[in-house]
Amino acid sequence: VSEKELSVARKLKRLIVAYRLISEGDGGGVHFGVIAQDVVAAFEEAGLNAMDYGMICKATIEDGGGYGVRYEEMLCFMMASL
Repeated sequence: VSEKELSVARKLKRLIVAYRLISEGDGGGVHFGVIAQDVVAAFEEAGLNAMDYGMICKATIEDGGGYGVRYEEMLCFMMASL
């Protein structure tokens, strides 16, 4: 794991947020996660491409074209910085 990658992994830990889904109303639980675009930006700031690391996927135009996060990949990447 390179120093650039370790730097990104440490930054990703700071991107984790707690949120509630609007669709769940008041009865919904608290969720934890990241915003995929913020993960992409963290890699770009380090001169790396997030798509090269298997933790970000891009949906097709038919699915809205947004990003998704593969948490098992991201969490293992983050653990490398511990």
